[in-house]
Amino acid sequence: MQYRAEIVGHHYPIQLKGNVAQRTVASWQDAPVYAFLLALNARHFHHLDADFQTGARLFERVVAVALAAYWGGEVAHFGWPRDTGEAAAFREAFPRLVRRMGERLTRQPDELPGRLKDFSVDVAAWRPLDERRGQSVMLCQCAVGSEWEDKGLHIEEWQRLITFAVSPMKGLAFPFVPESERPYNDIEWEILSARGGVPFDRLRLAKLTPDVPDPLRAQVIAWTASLADVLGD
Repeated sequence: MQYRAEIVGHHYPIQLKGNVAQRTVASWQDAPVYAFLLALNARHFHHLDADFQTGARLFERVVAVALAAYWGGEVAHFGWPRDTGEAAAFREAFPRLVRRMGERLTRQPDELPGRLKDFSVDVAAWRPLDERRGQSVMLCQCAVGSEWEDKGLHIEEWQRLITFAVSPMKGLAFPFVPESERPYNDIEWEILSARGGVPFDRLRLAKLTPDVPDPLRAQVIAWTASLADVLGD
């Protein structure tokens, strides 16, 4: 726990006093993101009966806030299903994202395969310098289930549909701490980084997002609270 506190920093809601772990907040709702990530972790490892789809969608939106803090630029949630009010079809959503990023499509919108949904990218982040092309871009995949370690989007596939002035980086976000699942050494972390890109585990996400704005904050608290009866059992 001391190791985790050092990584997360002063946002970590638990402190050690001798052999006793104590909350540094009056309620878990004062640290909503960390509680939410813990709940996702518990849902997965203890096979809890929870609303998986809603939890996964909220996680992607939390990751979007984290990437905005990390990348220091603009961010867009692109994961399927789309945010309410946005175009759902890939042929509409993908060109819209490309326009926002200031990059170029290599195909006409009506040529794009409709079945792609999100093309393995849940969150995109970019940092423009001015109106000219040429910027840093990150494409991030999110995982809240058992397949998280095997995930890893392929930038080359996106480059068949979009021309980036600068090749993007990739990231992989998951609400777990690998070392808590099984023995996990530095080499495995580097292999994960090579496959998935910059890893955003629970500790890194908690460091980047001590809180999130409403209405996401209220939704995160509501989903976490919905597990109270399940955890009590």
